[in-house]
This record gives sequence, C-alpha cells and structure tokens, in this order.
Amino acid sequence: MKIQNTKVRETLLGLIFEGNEEGIGELPEFRLLERRSSFEDSRNRYSCYQYVFELDNMTPWRQDDLSFSEWRKVQEKYTEVKNFKKGDILVYSLLDIPYHVAIAIDDYYARSKFGYGNIYKHPILAVPHHYGDILNGFRI
Repeated sequence: MKIQNTKVRETLLGLIFEGNEEGIGELPEFRLLERRSSFEDSRNRYSCYQYVFELDNMTPWRQDDLSFSEWRKVQEKYTEVKNFKKGDILVYSLLDIPYHVAIAIDDYYARSKFGYGNIYKHPILAVPHHYGDILNGFRI
C-alpha cells in the first residue's frame, strides 16, 4: 500500500528530530501508550523491531545485511494481507528496505515504538516520512 505524504507525517518527522516526544502524543488521533527511557532503550538497542517481535538486545532493524535477511524471513514466515486486523505486523519501507515495524490495533490504528522513544497508538498511515512510503501487512 502506498502511503501519501501528509502534514501530520511532516509534523511527526519534525517532532522526532527535535526529540519532542510529548508533542507526538498531542497530535490528533495519537495517544501515548507507554513512556520509555530513550537513554536506556538506546543503550540496550531496544527499537521498534524488538518491540514488535518481543525480542531483547538484538541488532536493530536497519539498512544492513541482517535487516535484509530478517525482512526476507518475515516475508516467508507470515502471510501478506491487504486488510489489517488486530495483531497484524505492519512493515514500512522505502525501495523495499524496511525502516519501521508496528502492530495493527485494528484496520485504522497501530501501536508503534518510534526509534528508541515511547510507544504510541496512531493512525496506521501516520508515520514519519523517513520510515518510507510503502506499507505491507503480515498475519501469522
């Protein structure tokens, strides 16, 4: 699914680069679900990938060889879906390179850990521009 550029995505990107996590939770249709220590999560390398797949201290989902192999494992292990439901894994990518993963709450909202920051409920299509413009959903 193609994700359109929107004002919310632009604003979100700015808030993340500013480190304004409080501002993220104040965006329309966003809600803070869990406050996290960015310092601790960065030190422990606990990112969106570890959050979604319930892993600890793994190499973060980044543009490197591991991320490509992990991305292929997701594509092979799960069934791709177009209509999202609770528990589906959402993969945001740019040029087939995954930059972010989230968990669907329903067909409109997701739970995301933005970088090493907090965990939010947000509209599925409202993610920062640098997470990419393609969304794929996967079901176990």
